[in-house]
Amino acid sequence: MITDLELRDLLLTKFPNWNLSINRSGVALWANLNDGDQNYFELQVTPSEGIGVSVIENTNSDMSGHDEVFDTIEIASDYLQSLIKG
Repeated sequence: MITDLELRDLLLTKFPNWNLSINRSGVALWANLNDGDQNYFELQVTPSEGIGVSVIENTNSDMSGHDEVFDTIEIASDYLQSLIKG
């Protein structure tokens, strides 16, 4: 499984000026990523379930489930790039 630092490095390479926080909860890594404007995403990385990606439309509401799930962080981050608004 990807480490906290590897995830941080990969995401900041693709999204260098974005806000990023990474937290571990059990075996899962959670990453909150946003550009401070229109684009807010949440990722969950787990060893057995892959990488869940959620688009957060309203930052005041709770996430109800992932929009997409991918096998690798590279594919998930490419998907994020395709969703960027503005």
